[in-house]
Amino acid sequence: MQHPFRNNRQGIAIMILVWVVLLAIHTFVLYNFWAADGLWPFFDSLIHMLVFLPLAIALWYPVRYASGLGENIRPDYSNLMLGVLVVLLAWMAASYGLIRLFHPDAEYREYYHSSLMLRAAFGLLVFTFVALIYMLISYFAGYEERLEERNMLKASYKNVQLSFLQSQINPHFLFNALNGVNSLIISNPDKAQEMVVELSDFLRYTLKQGHEHFHEVKDEIRNMERYLAIEKIRYGKRLDYSIQYGENVSKLRIPALIMLPLLENAIKFSLHQSTANAKISCGFKMHLESLQVEMCNTFDPDSLDEIHGTGTGLKNIEQRLEVLYGKKGLIHYEKNESFFRLRLRIPQHLDAKALEYLA
Repeated sequence: MQHPFRNNRQGIAIMILVWVVLLAIHTFVLYNFWAADGLWPFFDSLIHMLVFLPLAIALWYPVRYASGLGENIRPDYSNLMLGVLVVLLAWMAASYGLIRLFHPDAEYREYYHSSLMLRAAFGLLVFTFVALIYMLISYFAGYEERLEERNMLKASYKNVQLSFLQSQINPHFLFNALNGVNSLIISNPDKAQEMVVELSDFLRYTLKQGHEHFHEVKDEIRNMERYLAIEKIRYGKRLDYSIQYGENVSKLRIPALIMLPLLENAIKFSLHQSTANAKISCGFKMHLESLQVEMCNTFDPDSLDEIHGTGTGLKNIEQRLEVLYGKKGLIHYEKNESFFRLRLRIPQHLDAKALEYLA
């Protein structure tokens, strides 16, 4: 850590102000306690304070060393006091030498010796005060550094969590999509080829944008349409879908690729193991300070027992939202006899610092 007064105009101004106050106090003491006359008490004080200033600045280094350089190192107060005493002796010796140089009068030297104890006490008090100020600066600077390091580690850990959760999405989708291609290769090769082209476009997009943690709503919707186009090739007229949103939400922020597992879930329960038509609808709207997402899909109640899943998609979403926003209860779902409805609440007040860490 550099010296607190280095490149710090405010700190330098405070140091000069303190220096002027100490000069006034020192001069006042010499005039009143020893009834000295003339201007020499002022010059005496000026010499002491001129010597004091560089020594007070240099005192930072022994204080910084004695205060410990790590979080778990306790301050070495004995070395600290030794440093203060060394600086004090240097201050008195240098000041006395300069006074003898400019005022060799024996009477003044006797006057100086008679005030030696008070000068020493004054110097000890002042240098101890400066050392304590330095200790406080060192402590709070170290505390801020440790706090920043912990925040960075916490943000890094959050980033790793998000990357891990997000990485679970693409393989899951790819597995389902390749199964769809496989089922069409024999029954409908043309559709299988078209599906591969759509899948290629979709994966190109996810590889390009998937490393980001947030997308704008309009980009996420475009990605949903790519996915649904792939599934439309597979299921044809059996799949009917709609996506509603207004221009007022198109630029809002939403976790990247978070809608994909919802679509997978809707497709699975609507069309797998069933020959009935399916309808999937999704809407985006702003409510208070949150983006509200609602997805609804039909399903065949008789086919539920034949559909098996790990629940990875919904668990993934719930964990991602909790990691991103530090809140639970941002996802709700319900079902009746033939409809499954899911609601997401996406807060829009994630602070700039958090977004910077996650960028």
